Amino acid sequence: MPSAAPSPLDRPLNDLPDGAMVESGGAAHAVRGGRLLRWTPFGYEAGKTLSEIRGPEIARPLVLITPPAIVAALAGGYRPLWHPSADQAAGLSPPR
Repeated sequence: MPSAAPSPLDRPLNDLPDGAMVESGGAAHAVRGGRLLRWTPFGYEAGKTLSEIRGPEIARPLVLITPPAIVAALAGGYRPLWHPSADQAAGLSPPR
């Protein structure tokens, strides 16, 4: 069965649950604690709050890369296990 191609984000960014991933300009970002956290091979990097993100600041349209069934599970209360860098990047724990 062929997999569905990722699609442009069809809802407000604020409506995505923590754990959803979007792509913009070739970079993957996770929604966590009201922020978009950029994924790197070394972990997550701090990003802007969802309310700070405006159209001109986004290099290309956001593409939802998390499958819809996973977004539904996250929205329904499933909590992912996060890499330790995500807490720091989201401002949820002090830097070490």
